[in-house]
Amino acid sequence: GPLIYESDNIVVENFKSVDSVNIWTALHIVASDNIIMRHVNISDGLVNSRGSSVNFFANHYFTVSDVNTTHKHGFDISNEVVNVPIGRVTRDTSYGTFINCRFEGYHPLQGYPTKRIHEGLKFIDTEFIPSRVEKGAYGVRLQKAGEVIFDNCIFGNENVVTRFNMIIGDTRKLTISNSKFINTKYKESLASSIYIY
Repeated sequence: GPLIYESDNIVVENFKSVDSVNIWTALHIVASDNIIMRHVNISDGLVNSRGSSVNFFANHYFTVSDVNTTHKHGFDISNEVVNVPIGRVTRDTSYGTFINCRFEGYHPLQGYPTKRIHEGLKFIDTEFIPSRVEKGAYGVRLQKAGEVIFDNCIFGNENVVTRFNMIIGDTRKLTISNSKFINTKYKESLASSIYIY
């Protein structure tokens, strides 16, 4: 899909990528600032492959609203670029708000920074819906974050058993309010709605 790289003042609106089974990742926005993304619907991709519906790496100062994903890793804010010593692409994903989104996939939202930490992330009225049963299933996984806020969010799927609704690692401040965790269970090992390590 489209690739936006090291750019500023971006608006992505009314973007759809559906029913294209051969697309690896439908939308890439990387190492960019001042981003507005709204009314986005992505429901395609190679179902049994790795990759994400949306790759959103190393971006700063953004608002993501009314975005729906339904395949693979859903929305990925990781910074997976390695062996690059300097430059925007080595940054974390920070200073952004997600509003009224629905992230669905094997791993609906994940963040694995390789250089620094995610700072100032807010999730408001957002759903994190695992789409299949597996030992490592989760709704949200964030590693190395500064301050993260979840308000009025839903974690889990009524129809899919989830081992972890949320996995949080090495996070300085986590605030969860008015949120719902559902269907947390796994037959072969321990399960937890919120797993902090």
